[in-house]
Amino acid sequence: MNKTIIVILTLNEYENVEILLVNFLTLDVDVVFIDDNSTDQTDQIIENNIHFDKKYFLIKRETKLGYASAVIEGINFGVNNKYETIVQMDADLSHSIEDLQNLLQSSKRSDVIIGSRYVLGGKIVGWGLFRKYLSYFANLSCRRLLKMEISDFTSGFRVYNAKVFSEIDLKNINAEGYSFLVEVIYKIYLQNFSISETPILFNDRKYGSSKLNKIVIFESIINLIRLSTKGIN
Repeated sequence: MNKTIIVILTLNEYENVEILLVNFLTLDVDVVFIDDNSTDQTDQIIENNIHFDKKYFLIKRETKLGYASAVIEGINFGVNNKYETIVQMDADLSHSIEDLQNLLQSSKRSDVIIGSRYVLGGKIVGWGLFRKYLSYFANLSCRRLLKMEISDFTSGFRVYNAKVFSEIDLKNINAEGYSFLVEVIYKIYLQNFSISETPILFNDRKYGSSKLNKIVIFESIINLIRLSTKGIN
């Protein structure tokens, strides 16, 4: 049987995690939450769930160590525990259970499936024009500079065949945020794994606050230039 685990990063996502714990009960998947020292009892909600340490797992970190290291820690948890499929999705309910089911069904056709907002059928709800244009041009820049036919490099909604992580080195990635997502998919592409996209409906968060800031955006631009000119070490 194909074992699937979902990697979700949390930092003060109390309201959202309560909903996710209910929603995931309908699916034959396990979930590992990587929590960067939330102060709103996010970790306690997970630990008090009846399925804790059976279906739901928690890695508690003593401080905020960054997006990339949290994703890598979750992926390593999946690999070390012999999961065959590793899913990355956000904690803020911007990614739906219905789209997750579609991505999992599509996962047989490629080594990586990206939940894409920019292929036919994809959509973004709740963003202002500035954020839409920023995301669109970021992805356009990635496509042209890296010469890859992908529409949504910066989507954090992905399904990976775990075997890809035996061929790429995550330890050498120092990028954060969107830049990390771009570099991971570029590494996978360079190893000739198959990558495809499935449309999703992206809904902006209802609870909590976005972790996106100007520093992350600036670092993403710098890292994209580095990848396109120097490649990956």
